[in-house]
Amino acid sequence: AAPWSPWLALLPDPNVMSFNSKKFGLFPCRSGVSEHYNVAFLNIEWVPSDVACQFELYIFSSKNRKWDVKPVLQDLSRSENHKVALEHEIDKLINIGHDSLGLVDLWHGIILLEKMFDDYPVVRYMTFPKPVVYTTDAYGETVCGKTAPECVRDVACCNGLIKFVDVEYCYTDETNGNGWKATTWNRLPSWKDWRKRFTVDKTDILVDPSYAAVLPELWDNNTKNMELKRLICSIPTLSMLDDDFLYMITKMNEEDKNAWIISVDMKHNTLQDVAPISAARFSILSSICHPCAISKYLKISWISAIAVGDANGYIYEGQYVSIRACLRNRDLF
Repeated sequence: AAPWSPWLALLPDPNVMSFNSKKFGLFPCRSGVSEHYNVAFLNIEWVPSDVACQFELYIFSSKNRKWDVKPVLQDLSRSENHKVALEHEIDKLINIGHDSLGLVDLWHGIILLEKMFDDYPVVRYMTFPKPVVYTTDAYGETVCGKTAPECVRDVACCNGLIKFVDVEYCYTDETNGNGWKATTWNRLPSWKDWRKRFTVDKTDILVDPSYAAVLPELWDNNTKNMELKRLICSIPTLSMLDDDFLYMITKMNEEDKNAWIISVDMKHNTLQDVAPISAARFSILSSICHPCAISKYLKISWISAIAVGDANGYIYEGQYVSIRACLRNRDLF
């Protein structure tokens, strides 16, 4: 762990109207152990006379405490440029390697900003795989696009590999009105297409009987097995590590004040872990969890975070996370 104490620094205003917390990435300096960092922000402006977008990259360095501005080269077709201008809404950002940033619209795709620290960074567009026909309600009507995208999709990145999950919901009585199938995809920035990984159906996920101690409600008297079909699930969240784990927030019913975060091993079609959380102050459709990863080499007694956690390693908004042992490299919520 670094020898310095935690601190909070105020960034100077870059004087860009579109600058906000959803649009910047944080990159640690790569020159050995250092407290210095870079903040990257992509400014996108529509130019009516050119019928196209123009891009500028703003990079703040903690070493010199100022913003530098760079022109950005475009590797975009005309249709991709229009898509960025008219459709792309930034839902989240992902760091891709040490010098690339992804601005993610969960419905459409990723604005990929590459070679940020070169003289001429490059921007291109990465469209998601063709979406499934989403989510039918109790009357058989499709409700795709009428819900928040984080309820059905997520993107994460590990060691430069971009991971994408797409969840198709199906409302049936058998699944407590909340059946679903999740499909995962992977892609390196150098690949031309996404590569499909796994598809898992909620009703087929294997649940070890030992989880009866945490969620006895999963026991099915008819099949004499532990099953997930009665759980209401939402907010799919991909692991930030090199694995095939998918996390979801679950409840037995909408009014339940208790909830659980489940971890599904997509590769082996099994329930990997369950952790209880309090749900008294949020809806099952609320994105109240923020994934992060902690190095397996970190030995600490307390860490500050944007969320509060329990001994199982999951965090949600507000306080401190207590780590009582040497941490292995794993996700935290």
